[in-house]
Amino acid sequence: MSVNNIPIRPLAWIKKLCIKPREQKRPLKIHFGLYKGLKLLIEPYQDLQICLGLWERETVCYIKKVACMCVWAIDVGAGAGELCIYILKSSNTSKIFGFEPVPTNFRKNLILNGEENNKRMIISGNFIGTGNSHQITRLDSLNIDYEKPGFVKVDVEGAELDVLKSGDLLFSSSKHISLLVETHSKGLEKECIAWLEKRGYFCKVINNAWWRIFVPEYRPTPHNRWFWAEKSQH
Repeated sequence: MSVNNIPIRPLAWIKKLCIKPREQKRPLKIHFGLYKGLKLLIEPYQDLQICLGLWERETVCYIKKVACMCVWAIDVGAGAGELCIYILKSSNTSKIFGFEPVPTNFRKNLILNGEENNKRMIISGNFIGTGNSHQITRLDSLNIDYEKPGFVKVDVEGAELDVLKSGDLLFSSSKHISLLVETHSKGLEKECIAWLEKRGYFCKVINNAWWRIFVPEYRPTPHNRWFWAEKSQH
């Protein structure tokens, strides 16, 4: 059974009892979790897990680990920019690319956190992939130092393998890349992991926490989880 169909959902009950839905998002300071201390445009009823630090909580230890080491970062499917802002605030990363083709509050969230003029942040509305279009960028075309440690996050609703293939040279040549990839089917998960393993990466699936039975994240597809990948050292 999908976690979206589990009837025991205490967080949903709390929301209905204590929080009134709002038509618009409003600036709120986050007090828990990875984004603690950041100000984000939030609609508390919809975004309660972000407010409580529970959203994608299973990935937090991986992100904290790599944020301390990466010299550059690429966020493919950056959404409202919360991960990019976290990296800006918590690391000495010299260059961060945020790709988000769907209009979001990315730039407004940068302003809320005083990062609107930060030259380390490079925002693009392009897709990442292998297609031939002025609206599509290849990872291999980005100006980054392959000799320096980097971090790539991919959340693209089913196009994750094409994103990886657009960085064939990057992933094959660099010795210090870590990846966090969200997959949206078992088939895609296997294909992405196999593709990276052929290029010398160790991949680990990040399973949903046991407590997701009671506090599930809404997901539109039956299969939706992350995996972590690092270049093998042997």
